[in-house]
Amino acid sequence: MPRKPRIWYPGAMYHITSRGNRRSDIFLDDKDRSRYLHYLEETKERYSFELHSYCLMTNHVHLLLETKQHPISDIMHKLNSRYAISFNKRHDHDGHLFQGRYHSVLIESIEQFTATSRYIHLNPVQANIVKNPAEYKWSSYKAFHIGKPSKYVNPTHILQYFQTPQNYEIYVMRGSDPISQLHFEVISLLYFIWAWNLKCCIQVLEYVCCLIVKSHSRIGNGFVLIGFYESFPDLEFVFDKGDKTLLFL
Repeated sequence: MPRKPRIWYPGAMYHITSRGNRRSDIFLDDKDRSRYLHYLEETKERYSFELHSYCLMTNHVHLLLETKQHPISDIMHKLNSRYAISFNKRHDHDGHLFQGRYHSVLIESIEQFTATSRYIHLNPVQANIVKNPAEYKWSSYKAFHIGKPSKYVNPTHILQYFQTPQNYEIYVMRGSDPISQLHFEVISLLYFIWAWNLKCCIQVLEYVCCLIVKSHSRIGNGFVLIGFYESFPDLEFVFDKGDKTLLFL
């Protein structure tokens, strides 16, 4: 039966997983890992893609990758073949290094995008290699901690949804975005107040939003206010990012 073609379009994002054949190791030492990152950079120069997160484990690799003008199949064929040739030559290895085709999952939402990055960075923790993802050398987590792009990865796209690297770190370690969690908790309270007194509900909403602004939350990206607006469609308000005021219309 012929293989189904992968969905691709310019700008498509994927969670890529490449595993060793029969789950064998694809990295035997740090020099192998350095070579893989070298070929990753070389492939990026050839095909111009954006790498948002990555993690090199012992027998598999995770990449959160955004294509531009070239299909994901071209990118992964170039990367895996270059590394496999290098690995086989260095270790006098015969046969296939990788297990069949790489596995890919199309990223279709912001929630999936951020959750995938979290999953990738927690791989060494889940494997009991380290207790904190910041301790693992062969992932993109340190670039997220610094908040600036490295020559391999650009964390800024994901970090824009968290406003600060510290918020992303909390998200990774606790498993939930603290600002979104606050939103859901406050919504429950506001529904109760809404049924009792509309004016009081507006006052509480204004107070909560002011607290969120003062705590330097993601309100600059509009996520919290959008959530409130969807929950209370009868309210009309405008948030002025300039002087950080909330106006109810």
